[in-house]
Amino acid sequence: MNLSGEISNAAGQPLTARVGIVTDTSPFLVDVQGTVLEHVGLIGSAPPVGANVLLVGQAVKGSKSSGSSWVCLGEITAT
Repeated sequence: MNLSGEISNAAGQPLTARVGIVTDTSPFLVDVQGTVLEHVGLIGSAPPVGANVLLVGQAVKGSKSSGSSWVCLGEITAT
């Protein structure tokens, strides 16, 4: 399943934001509270391993570990 398909399936579900840590960049993997998400969408280039990132998405049908319903907005940095 892809991001647009997951969003379509989640119509009416609330949007969720999560903070995760990049564990690999090829493939792009993000650890969110001990659950590693695969197939996370990216806006821009992949942040480096170890970066704290902001994810938004809609987990559907209890599929919280499916990265295809999440998009990484980028690295969280101190300003």
